[in-house]
Amino acid sequence: MFGDLASGGNARIFIPIDKSLVAKMWRAQRIKKRRLPDGRRSEQLAGELERAWKTRRYRPELAPVIRKLDGLADEWHALPVGGSLTLDWPRRERR
Repeated sequence: MFGDLASGGNARIFIPIDKSLVAKMWRAQRIKKRRLPDGRRSEQLAGELERAWKTRRYRPELAPVIRKLDGLADEWHALPVGGSLTLDWPRRERR
């Protein structure tokens, strides 16, 4: 959502105040080829990993990721108030 807004989109949640623009916006949406927002895949993956991590029910191939999440949780809890944790994204997204 925030990425779409930052790139000039409306995150499909905002409607123009000017009523003459509403019909134009909906027409443009119908004409455009439907595509998933850029961040949707990463949000879905993050949600699945969070559920697996919290419930400890996951496929065996996720075990290394769950161990990494455990380590990150330890680092997060060790931070002082106002501290921060910065992670590097491991690789570019492939289409």
